[in-house]
Amino acid sequence: MRDGNWGVVSSDGDVIVPLEYQSIDIWSDGLIEARRDGLSALFSPDGTLLVPLRYQYLYGNDAMAGGSDDNSWFWAQNSGGRDRWIVGIGGEPLLGPGLNPLMPFDGKDRFVVEDEGFDGILSLDCEWIVLPSLKSISPAADNGLALAQTAEGKYGYIDRDGTWVIEPGRFERLGYFAPDGWAPAQSGGKWGFIDADGDWMIPPMSEAEFRPEAFNSSGVTVFEQGGKSGLINRRGEWVIQPVLEGMTEYIDGSFIGHLDGERRRYSGTGDDLGPAPFDSANFVRFDQSGTGRTVRDGQPMIVDWSGREIIGNGFDDVLEFGPNDWAPAQKGGKWGAVDMAGKWVLEPEYDCVGRCLLRPGMIPQPLSVSITEALPSTEFSPSRYSDPTSQDWCHAGG
Repeated sequence: MRDGNWGVVSSDGDVIVPLEYQSIDIWSDGLIEARRDGLSALFSPDGTLLVPLRYQYLYGNDAMAGGSDDNSWFWAQNSGGRDRWIVGIGGEPLLGPGLNPLMPFDGKDRFVVEDEGFDGILSLDCEWIVLPSLKSISPAADNGLALAQTAEGKYGYIDRDGTWVIEPGRFERLGYFAPDGWAPAQSGGKWGFIDADGDWMIPPMSEAEFRPEAFNSSGVTVFEQGGKSGLINRRGEWVIQPVLEGMTEYIDGSFIGHLDGERRRYSGTGDDLGPAPFDSANFVRFDQSGTGRTVRDGQPMIVDWSGREIIGNGFDDVLEFGPNDWAPAQKGGKWGAVDMAGKWVLEPEYDCVGRCLLRPGMIPQPLSVSITEALPSTEFSPSRYSDPTSQDWCHAGG
């Protein structure tokens, strides 16, 4: 930011988006959202204008649940809830308004939409795959199955064509399928894990109120039994017996839990790594780099898991690292960015620098996405959808 205006510059100082906007968001795929006078424009990483200042809010396919890196269309919204579009390059609408597109269904050309309080699946060419008749539909998982809930509140899974693969009501509650092909399922008030055929991989044995998380890359997950937490592996064996309270996984793959009132850290293989370096009163949120920001004796600094200072001394302020290993830092009242060694990669000559995310050379601001709440359910009327192309929300063929 300079003179109250935002733009985007490279690490060489080259201007990518002119410093003439009121705010800048850089999305995780490098696309740049620039806002001015209540409207948003969208630029490619090289500064090419993709969507002009036309809509109040823009967000990308990959920012949504079930999305992908397809940048041939985007989401646009104006205030008023249902004034929501799917737009192409140039900002011309492909679907909407008049119904409420919620999220991509499969990251391709099908979308979960809400209308009259019900969810359905609609393609970009305005073909109904599933009429709006279900209480909820999630994005399809890697195995092609999507969690869906009937109007009566029963859970099951549908495939890309809307066919029930696991019938609603077979299980009491269900979760999303993970990339490993398993999903949490509840039967008899207890949680376990099932495969895509609905067969038990881990039998139901957790009385937890909330469904367990998917197994991590080490093949373990937090599992609750008898009101206590532990770790189980994909064979259903306890790696850490359920004796801990408040057990959670952190960014480096370790786990934190309370044992006899002490906050301790554990490895994914069950090793006790000793007391956690930060207690709940001095919590540090660690990011993808395995580092986090804290303040010690009034000095902002970046620390690692052990509490060792990475950078901090010599700066007025410093913020968290992004995945490209840049951190915004302030010196002499001006902001720039430093690397993991504390060396300047962007000289401190700006009024403000947002946090750096995925694309080296970019200075982004984290994107915050708000999803419109579904309207209260009403009686389903299929005749309304007999000819989608006659509706004002269908823009197939331009």
